[in-house]
Amino acid sequence: MAESPSDVVELFFDRFNDADEFSLDEIFDKPWFLFTGKTPRVFNSYSEAVDFQFLRNSGWRHSRINAMKPIHQDNETALIAFNFSRLSTDGHEIYRADATHLLLLRAAGWRIKTVFINGEMTLSAD
Repeated sequence: MAESPSDVVELFFDRFNDADEFSLDEIFDKPWFLFTGKTPRVFNSYSEAVDFQFLRNSGWRHSRINAMKPIHQDNETALIAFNFSRLSTDGHEIYRADATHLLLLRAAGWRIKTVFINGEMTLSAD
């Protein structure tokens, strides 16, 4: 399991690129919160929020972290800011955004509690 909050963010991208919904659920707290633009949403699992077939149909092939910066960490919480891109099958950037993950330290390790996206972002048709 990931040792640090930054490791969890990197692990998130690895598992997202593998479209591994079960493993993504393991690194998210329950419930977790997603803020995109002005829309707050609450989910009980990551798999409830994402539709990988929808993303593939939109041209997505994989995502990458362009830059990451720890903002805060104490014994219970961490805030990690990062910029990421979604890339198409031919390697062209089809989406780029700044995001922040709020993580909480649980008995089993760091878990993502809240995802803030600076702007609009879709994970599914809903």
